[in-house]
Amino acid sequence: MRLRTLLRSRLVMVTMVTVVTMAAMVTACNSEDSPVAPSSTANVPFQIIDLTVGTGPAAANGDRLTVSYTGWLFDANGVDNKGQVFDSASALAPFPFVLGTGQVIAGWDQGLVGMPVGGVRRLIIPPELAYGEAGRGPIPPNATLIFEIGLIAVS
Repeated sequence: MRLRTLLRSRLVMVTMVTVVTMAAMVTACNSEDSPVAPSSTANVPFQIIDLTVGTGPAAANGDRLTVSYTGWLFDANGVDNKGQVFDSASALAPFPFVLGTGQVIAGWDQGLVGMPVGGVRRLIIPPELAYGEAGRGPIPPNATLIFEIGLIAVS
């Protein structure tokens, strides 16, 4: 009988501690001081940043480009504002497309014109030049995107 009473009192105590802990967690999450999850939505202008200037022929509308790239969701708290990687293509399995024909997002069509072969360029692309309100796959609606693109070839 004593063992049963002792077990019940322990169970009640564990239950109370769990309830109090959960209540404290909910309160902390609702606090104005609680950390905010990274956001891929930001009011950031379109930016073109040459990380490496190439020495080959420059890309022009109508050219077939072969590129390697990595795409990140914008994160104001991330290193270089880079959040989660959502896509990439390596030099071993590059991505070909024709520039200026709408085969890629508008930010690429605008941001790669004039880039020389051998260059690496960072594009910070606001939603209106990316996937907009619709989003796409792992890219949420109204997401600002960051790409680092290496231009391998122009033909």
